[in-house]
Amino acid sequence: MLRGTQLDTIRVYSLIVQLGFARTGGSEDLSREVWVSVSGNLVIGGASSGVGETSVAGDFFSRRGLALCESYRLIGREVSGARVSDCGALEIDLGEQRLRAEPDEDGDLEEIWSVMSESPDTKSDHQWHVSLDDSGDLTVRIPK
Repeated sequence: MLRGTQLDTIRVYSLIVQLGFARTGGSEDLSREVWVSVSGNLVIGGASSGVGETSVAGDFFSRRGLALCESYRLIGREVSGARVSDCGALEIDLGEQRLRAEPDEDGDLEEIWSVMSESPDTKSDHQWHVSLDDSGDLTVRIPK
């Protein structure tokens, strides 16, 4: 669902970052908007070299600040790929960069990341969504 969308919106709250992706063309069957909500670590690095374990020093908010700075530079870039790694991290390729949402070592939030259609509200009744919680459970709901 993310492939072919472009990073369009960044919303920042104390512990949550919402990234909005817009689809400008393509199939009518695909969502026009896809939202990614991240409450865990957010790391951005080169897609060709991969993004390894969190190597940025500092506390949660220092790491988050660096990732947001890089995210802003990626607005308008198209998603060429997205996957969930073996450890549950969400990886999104935007041109030469890879955005990675992963659990925070110090965090105890219920939801680490979510990908959903049409609205950034994680409590809405979305047509589809995928999310990872802090117990490592991956939840997937697809249309019938």
